[in-house]
Amino acid sequence: MRRTRPHIGITTDIIVGFPGETEKDFEETLSLAREVEFDNAYIFKYSPRRDTPAAAMPDQVPQKIREERNQRLLEPSTESARVNMKNFIGRQTQILVEGPSKKNAARMSGRTRCNKIVLFDGTERHRGQIMDLKITRAGSFTLYGDPAILE
Repeated sequence: MRRTRPHIGITTDIIVGFPGETEKDFEETLSLAREVEFDNAYIFKYSPRRDTPAAAMPDQVPQKIREERNQRLLEPSTESARVNMKNFIGRQTQILVEGPSKKNAARMSGRTRCNKIVLFDGTERHRGQIMDLKITRAGSFTLYGDPAILE
């Protein structure tokens, strides 16, 4: 997919330590995360829920192993997300402006076509617009853009 659409956003949700998950199963998941280099991965530790079929399944993975696997998977996933965000710096990208930033009402917030949040200096008049921005910097989960320095 990345060869065909280099700027595609690929995300996933993963539960580690589901009953019956072997070390081999987990290693395959870890290998996949390294190969795909997800833009974002929501990683959860399995936790039994009362009266669910999974809670009664055999081969429950011990809590300590679930926690360790969670940490092992977070490392490459966090790194690939960081690199993917950093790769936006200097690029012109299109966003749909959603409204004011949740943390700073003086800035506007929008999303790229691959669902990345972009903050920029703007006003309420931008809400609902599709606009081009040049990405000037990247945080862990947020991009920052400038509509005034387009190429």
